[in-house]
Amino acid sequence: MLGFHRGEISYILLGEAALLILVGLPLGCFVGHGLGWLMTGAMDSELYRIPLVIKAATDATTVLVTLGATAFSAAVVRRRLDYLDLIAVLKTRE
Repeated sequence: MLGFHRGEISYILLGEAALLILVGLPLGCFVGHGLGWLMTGAMDSELYRIPLVIKAATDATTVLVTLGATAFSAAVVRRRLDYLDLIAVLKTRE
């Protein structure tokens, strides 16, 4: 943190979160669909059958809720960073 301005620190912290979200959302949807397919296949028997039905609205809701939670978390981090005393942070012992 030494030598960085608040904007640069925000860029590092929030940029990392954005990168993780951009990589994690498609991967999470893909893994979720695969897990659903495996579970419905495992429960298939001669007596009953459970179809796999995943609507586009389900994926859209998941993505919107995740993006909303990420935006809220980013706003909290940015607000706390704005009121952080950088000199006092550097002086604390670990």
